[in-house]
Amino acid sequence: MTRTVLIARGDTHDERQRCIDTICSWIRDMQADVISTDDVRKLYEYTEENASTVATLESKDAYLYVRPSGDITTDRQGPDEPEFEALKKAGAADGGSNLIVGSLARAPVSDIETIVTDHRVRVHDATHAITIQPTRHDRDGFAPATRRALEVLTGTAESADALLAGVAWQGGRPPLGCTSDGGRLAPDDDYDRVCRALQRVKRGDWSKTKASEKLGCARKTIDNALERPELYRLE
Repeated sequence: MTRTVLIARGDTHDERQRCIDTICSWIRDMQADVISTDDVRKLYEYTEENASTVATLESKDAYLYVRPSGDITTDRQGPDEPEFEALKKAGAADGGSNLIVGSLARAPVSDIETIVTDHRVRVHDATHAITIQPTRHDRDGFAPATRRALEVLTGTAESADALLAGVAWQGGRPPLGCTSDGGRLAPDDDYDRVCRALQRVKRGDWSKTKASEKLGCARKTIDNALERPELYRLE
């Protein structure tokens, strides 16, 4: 049985209901054989009736995590960070799982990348009818074009050119993943790969030694890069 994890956002009952309606419409329109709309609504009714941030259907290996914001979350039973717990639950399934969200807007790109590439999770955006499929096992992360597209979809995109263009460079060897152009830093060809590696170090997924091996640089170079989070979009 394939695990199914759902995330419903919304600070009010009506907002959460619209999110659930969107997910159910996607299931019907796409004829998605992941979970029935009846089971989705059953999970949602439980969270609303019990003021909970999580509901479970053990017999179906299905879970719904409700993510209100601010103080609303603390007024509910269940995990205080339901979205984080949902990603962890999806990534913990043997043989991959399905993660269904109303929309990937404001979703944590790096965490989505990790569960897709490392844990073979299929991520479904019901609003945009988009599915992100697992990549090859031997790939470190998303291809640059995929990551850029996801950043645009989630609303977290920042142009690396614009990000680095404002950083003056007086000469010498540019930082990891960067080159210099007209006295200012610019992204090098491996900039996206460097960003992903540093993000994994910051999250604790990789050691600095592993990152240096993957990027072919000294461990001290990783230390230096982590001291400049503005260059690498580190949260």
